[in-house]
Amino acid sequence: MLAKEQSDQLREFYRQLALDPLEPGDPRYVPLYDPEEDPVLALMETIQFSPGESTQLLSGYRGSGKSTELRRLKEYLEAERYAVVLVDIEDYLNTAAPVDIVDFLLALVAAFEEASPFGPKQQGLLKRLGSLLGKVHLDDARVRVPGSILEFKLSLKSSPDFTEQLRRYLAGSLGELVKDVRELVAEIVKANLIASPDATEVVLLVDSGEHFRGTLTTDADVQVSVENLFFNQADNLQFRGLHLVYTVPPYLKTRVGGTAGKYRPGAPLQVIPAVKVRTSAGDDYEPGLASLQNIVELRGDWKFLLGEDGSALRRISLKSGGHLRDLIRLLQEVIRRSLRVDQLPIPERIVSGAIDQIAREFLPLADDDVEALWRVHGDHDSPMESIAGGLTTLSRFLDTHLLLCYRNGREWYDVHPLIVDDVAQQAERIRRRRSTDGND
Repeated sequence: MLAKEQSDQLREFYRQLALDPLEPGDPRYVPLYDPEEDPVLALMETIQFSPGESTQLLSGYRGSGKSTELRRLKEYLEAERYAVVLVDIEDYLNTAAPVDIVDFLLALVAAFEEASPFGPKQQGLLKRLGSLLGKVHLDDARVRVPGSILEFKLSLKSSPDFTEQLRRYLAGSLGELVKDVRELVAEIVKANLIASPDATEVVLLVDSGEHFRGTLTTDADVQVSVENLFFNQADNLQFRGLHLVYTVPPYLKTRVGGTAGKYRPGAPLQVIPAVKVRTSAGDDYEPGLASLQNIVELRGDWKFLLGEDGSALRRISLKSGGHLRDLIRLLQEVIRRSLRVDQLPIPERIVSGAIDQIAREFLPLADDDVEALWRVHGDHDSPMESIAGGLTTLSRFLDTHLLLCYRNGREWYDVHPLIVDDVAQQAERIRRRRSTDGND
């Protein structure tokens, strides 16, 4: 067993390998993007060049560092004298269920109000909602308006019956709902400007919108609802006197091309990619590997664990595919296993065991999935052969990290390095089996 001093050092290193978003000023933050391709700078520039208002879309994959980058955007904008409010829409909506313009608007304004000065005390949303519902009758029934924003938030997120009732009551009064929401948003914007006298404009950043995805049985319904929301209801998601950044699922860009163009001023949809550790030709990409090494160094002394020559860290970084969450998980697994040895740096078998353990979480794979993944590995394009089935497949591959998205001038995809050898072997077995069956 390791000496207590070494064990304590490992535990501290493990503690620093947090998966939570980093707040502005956190010394563990590492810039990952070339300024010419930095999605945060692109969002900020659009806001600065759009006096008074703008609406933009941002997409990212689970574990890509999107929430950390939103916090960086918030810090940059505040330094430029914007009043910035960051909200998490997943606190108000069940992102595993289809979403409707009614519940999304109510969740949006509830989140904005709750996170803003004076908003929770005024409870303007609940007053307006109660007044609006009082004008609507359906089967002589009424929706009970919760007595607080907290109760409203819990009901909206956790009670499908409550959400369905709201939709039924307000679907025919959408115009009036939008009008009330716009008026309340204007009041909240004014409250933020009063609270921040040096600011002249307000920005609302809406996190976790990319989490809208269903279960195996509801995927298609959720995706259709997201398309309807962000494409068909685009006009109702924009507000005078307010800059907005919505996070959206990666599949929206593929499902409905040109969605971002429906929002003023028509800025492109920005994507948070994985860190490129290999080129599309398969060569190691040194700048990306150096960035990952910096991320690890700022969390602890990795050399006492992995060795001075850096080969073990390089192997882990390459196997992570530049997916930040997987990099952290691989290192955490290595640390857990290192407590079983009696000396440091750890032997190579510990790294191999950790890589195998994390890789097994992706396996086994169905033959259809392997064939789609192997095509992507060959041409680095999306695996979609049709919107109908391909979109669900693409969304699932990206959500589960079977595929990773990179960017250098254009977006391209590749199979996660943790499983690329398994995919290659299974693809070859499929080829041989079909060849044999054909000969028979």
